[in-house]
Amino acid sequence: RKEEEEAGTPWRQMDGDSVTVGDPVVRTLSDHTQRVMSLSCVNAAEVWSGSGAGTVLVHSAQTGQLLRRTQAPGRGDSEDFICAILQVKAHVWCGCSDGVISIFNTKTVFITQLLGHSGVVSCLAESPCYVWSGSGDRTIRAWGKENGKLQLVLSGHTNWVRCVISVGTKIWSGSDDCTIRIWDEVSGQQNQELRGHTGGVLTLLQVGGHVWSGSADKNIRVWDRQSGRQIREITGHSGWVNTLCQKDGLVWSGSGDKTIRAWNAKTFHCMRVLSGHRGWVWCMVSLEPGSPLLWSGGGDAQIVIWNTQESAAPGADVSAVVTPARGAHNSPNASPSRLFGSSDVTPPNFELLPESSPRSGAVG
Repeated sequence: RKEEEEAGTPWRQMDGDSVTVGDPVVRTLSDHTQRVMSLSCVNAAEVWSGSGAGTVLVHSAQTGQLLRRTQAPGRGDSEDFICAILQVKAHVWCGCSDGVISIFNTKTVFITQLLGHSGVVSCLAESPCYVWSGSGDRTIRAWGKENGKLQLVLSGHTNWVRCVISVGTKIWSGSDDCTIRIWDEVSGQQNQELRGHTGGVLTLLQVGGHVWSGSADKNIRVWDRQSGRQIREITGHSGWVNTLCQKDGLVWSGSGDKTIRAWNAKTFHCMRVLSGHRGWVWCMVSLEPGSPLLWSGGGDAQIVIWNTQESAAPGADVSAVVTPARGAHNSPNASPSRLFGSSDVTPPNFELLPESSPRSGAVG
């Protein structure tokens, strides 16, 4: 199974229903040579994508034309993947699998690096106060937006932190320990621990008053953002649910079964299934506002640009199982195989920004 994951292929073929629609693929981009792990829209005009050897490619958001390419300094190893990309004002932060965060300006000029994590930087998120990073070292770190100084270190997860998002005044995080944890943004205090998934929690998305989570257990769960109560469990994918995004009133999920599914955010029914990748779907980004385009990156080293309006099938409702919330059946020790080998990667021993003393977030 591990070899199949590394090759970007699913370990179980999808056997669910599909819907026949007009071809929604606008363009397939083959500029990367390794799996595409991250996508981010920058200045509403460009899409940045991250892959192996610290490679970042910049394409036109509307045409898909390759505009620029760059590489995170010192990231020449083919296994040094750019796992997360986030625009923060006039800068773009890139999280790498060697534990380093590289910061560029929007013209792809390298600015600096942030050191501190000792494992894969798998996710980045912005809140009103900080930029947050989650890592294979099991911690979440909060950084100053203006100076990159370390402000908080949150400890509590017992395995790889895969995803972090800002929800109101709270920070939600998902981990390979099969839990979702909710933290206070200012103090770093853990407020809540949510259980239900039986595999690692790989992706989180706020949708109105709900938070959706995708997991290595192949399912999606929907939670009330205020109480943390589980509202729905949604099945349909036959592989890991790696990525979620919202577009056109639908929630889109990308999976290790090579497909993207679109879900009605109110009824939780599957409305569309997109097939175009030959490997796992690792990441997606929606172009807003007004654009019908959805970008996805896969284990086949390709980026696929979809026209979500073309993918619509009138009245389509693809069979999927939606169940009300039920008692948690979490196995605390369950964990999917690591995708990048050991997470105990020590970054180079240097610092380009003044050190600060972070406050440790308390664990409830």
